[in-house]
Amino acid sequence: MAAVIRVKLNYMAGLRSVTGKAQETVTLEGHNLGSLLDRLVSVYGEPFRRVTVPDTSGEWACLVAIGGSVVSPSAREHPVQDGDQVTLLPAMAGGGQ
Repeated sequence: MAAVIRVKLNYMAGLRSVTGKAQETVTLEGHNLGSLLDRLVSVYGEPFRRVTVPDTSGEWACLVAIGGSVVSPSAREHPVQDGDQVTLLPAMAGGGQ
């Protein structure tokens, strides 16, 4: 069994509406980004998935920063360590003139 770690999450934009909070600290048994994202989908369900995976491609459409470094959400094996601060920012639509 993997050791349990604590990770501080910061939610931006539409994820604040979905989660009902700007930040939280979660405990996690896995030590990678995939474990963290899977846990968030299981906790917040379909509304979270719609904001972070908005189409049928299955590709994550959000920006993830771990400790200030941007990481692709598809890099599921990227390590997450005890005490890390993770920021999630969903993709923004628009920009038309």
